[in-house]
Parts: sequence; structure tokens; C-alpha cells
Amino acid sequence: MAVVQQNRQRYKEAGVDIDAANQAVEMMKSAVRATYNAAVLADVGSFGGLYALTDLPARPVLVASTDGVGTKVKLAADLGRWQGIGHDIVNHCVNDILVQNARPSFFPRLCGVKQTDSRASRRGCRRHGRGVQG
Repeated sequence: MAVVQQNRQRYKEAGVDIDAANQAVEMMKSAVRATYNAAVLADVGSFGGLYALTDLPARPVLVASTDGVGTKVKLAADLGRWQGIGHDIVNHCVNDILVQNARPSFFPRLCGVKQTDSRASRRGCRRHGRGVQG
């Protein structure tokens, strides 16, 4: 158990508060579950969403979109007004799917960071035999 506590402390020192993250998940569970339909197969907290494709045509094509709201996040932070940001992110992704004559089925989690090394993302995708989408 001491190792687990040590790791938690190391994460916390690096800016990752596992206890706060777990508390946030607990606080939003009921709100997230309220968005579920019969096709949702995994509950809150799983590492990937499971979504049944039983109502799709014989040869379905999935269209996925994960987007951000750009400078609106900076504006929201400056003003301390975050109410519409989550809705805006979902709208961006839904619109990106609708313009391709597809229907949105689920919303992937989005992790926004200040900067990233896109080369590392590409290497990771190649390593797993997956293409970068979008």
C-alpha cells in the first residue's frame, strides 16, 4: 500500500491529483448516465466507450470527430465563464459529422492540452497500425 501512496504523491507533485479526478468522476456520473441510450455498453470510468452498432446498415462506415473550440477556451478562462464550452465542443464534433451525411452516435472523450508533439502521436498511431483521423 505504501507504493500506491508514493505513486499518488508523485503524480500529485507532477500536477495530477488522482483523488480529485476520482471525485470529479463521481460527481458527474449521474449526469453522464442521463445521456445513455440502449446502445451504450460501458459505464462511466471505463478506459474506452463501448457502443453497440446493431441498428446500422449491413456495411456501416463510422465517422469519428474530436474537436476543440479554439480561442473560446481562452476567452472563457479570461472571463471565468465556462457554461457553454462543453456544449460548444459537442456541437463542433456533431457538425463535423453531419456535413459528411452521417449521424453522430457517441462522443469521444477529449483531452485538451496547451501543446503537444504531433510526431509522437503519429509514431504511436503507426505502432498500433492506426491512422490519424480528422
